Amino acid sequence: MNAVYVVGSANFDRFLYVDNFVVAGETISSSRLEEACGGKGLNQAVAAARAGAQTWMVGNLGGDGAGETIRRAIDQENNLHQDFLATDVHTPTGQAMIQINAEGNNAIVLIAGSNATITREHIDEALANLAKGDVVIFQREIPDEMTKHALKLAKSKGAFTILNLAPGIADTSLLSNVDLLIVNETEAATLLGLDGNSAPNPQDLPARILKETGTDTILTYGDKGAFVATSAETFHEPAMKCEVVDTTGAGDAFVGALAAQLAEGSAISAATRFAIAASTAACGSKGAQSYSERRKDFEKLVKQN
Repeated sequence: MNAVYVVGSANFDRFLYVDNFVVAGETISSSRLEEACGGKGLNQAVAAARAGAQTWMVGNLGGDGAGETIRRAIDQENNLHQDFLATDVHTPTGQAMIQINAEGNNAIVLIAGSNATITREHIDEALANLAKGDVVIFQREIPDEMTKHALKLAKSKGAFTILNLAPGIADTSLLSNVDLLIVNETEAATLLGLDGNSAPNPQDLPARILKETGTDTILTYGDKGAFVATSAETFHEPAMKCEVVDTTGAGDAFVGALAAQLAEGSAISAATRFAIAASTAACGSKGAQSYSERRKDFEKLVKQN
């Protein structure tokens, strides 16, 4: 089976539970504070590993207690390797401040920290042994120039590349070496330069991105599931019902689980359904990595739905 590599961010997350999100000029109180490991890159790496893929995390941690906490957590994950997770002793570990409101939705402020100091040399070393058919995942929580470099290198080695364009950006230059783009509705509209008044129906966005950029695209859309447009097919995979506790990390669980399935050679339709099962599981607990479900649980959800 091919491997999954994740080139991206690792953060230490702080969760602030609030009744409503804070607005400009307002001071509010949080009912409690919780802490956990996170970062889109690490969340996706954890998801890929829990879905059964041998997974390597490529990134930077700071030389601080938060970095050590993340390393200890990775040590507890089967299939997840930190050979290419470096330490920048001069920079603090990246952080995220996450507000979670009474409905379970989230609003996030990122602090890049050591995620911003990854180098070309580090990436070259980490991806030196990529094999044809390996899957490499990227996001936008490390510098774009490093992501572009890593994408080009991965494609040159015959790997399958996935870009989760989060945070969103109205710039298609990142797509040059991307095999599969994964976005939510907001990120898709941003990429296409659309505003709320001009945006088409969400199900039309992946096909429009494919037409304008030539990149196969999956749009994740919460309780509506996922809309997929590739050069070979266009389809919709519905969501699975669950009791939502916290949506933090649900999209990352989708990306990681999808990559694990594609690394096994699964068709995009089957991989998408499996990924929806993983994201469903992630919604059932607090935080991005706290769900206890693993591959067999995702497979069970697929069969039940």
